[in-house]
Amino acid sequence: MVVMPVSSVRQRKVEVNKALMGMKIEKTGFNKHKKFRYYELIDILPPVLSECYKRGLDVDFPFVEGVAILKIVDLEDEKQYLPYRIEIPEVIAPEKNPNNQIIQAVGADITYLQRYLLKLAFPALSDKDMVDSGLFDTNTASSDNNETTSDRPEQKAEKVSSNINVPMLVVEAEKTLKKKGVSDKDIDFKAIKRQVLKSRNFSVSERREIIDYFKKRDKGGS
Repeated sequence: MVVMPVSSVRQRKVEVNKALMGMKIEKTGFNKHKKFRYYELIDILPPVLSECYKRGLDVDFPFVEGVAILKIVDLEDEKQYLPYRIEIPEVIAPEKNPNNQIIQAVGADITYLQRYLLKLAFPALSDKDMVDSGLFDTNTASSDNNETTSDRPEQKAEKVSSNINVPMLVVEAEKTLKKKGVSDKDIDFKAIKRQVLKSRNFSVSERREIIDYFKKRDKGGS
């Protein structure tokens, strides 16, 4: 039996990140709006799991209400782990919702958040969309400095503005809805919000900013 030297979860996580830096991982995703390739979850999850397992680590996604969490767990002592957190954005259902499209939307958001959590934990997997959206800012997502024994879901990430022009997006969304033949009486703020959010592949911080904008308008704010 081979006895592995004892090392902290953080030290082994660093070793995993170093191993990932030496890999050539294909990016199968493509952002048509900004014209760049990015990692899909299926691209990065297998190598991360493999490298973690070699070092006695596991990757877990114990999502709780309002917060998406990634834990890098010591397989020998599950009380020792590193957590990473991102606030879960509001799930927006499509304008028309036949069958199970809401469930599909939730599933897509979960996959999206898992991908970003992995890239927050392992910077070797960083993409252009991570840098541009500010997701490596310490105010956006958090990790405890030491191993911990509690998820503490109330510690949510602070909001980061991506400085997108939401009012202009609203104007564009209204024009798009009219082109689709939607009548003026049906073009309410909810319809516009749905159109804005599905108009392109927004980052987590951009989605959050858009949703906050509409919440303020709903409450009569500026």
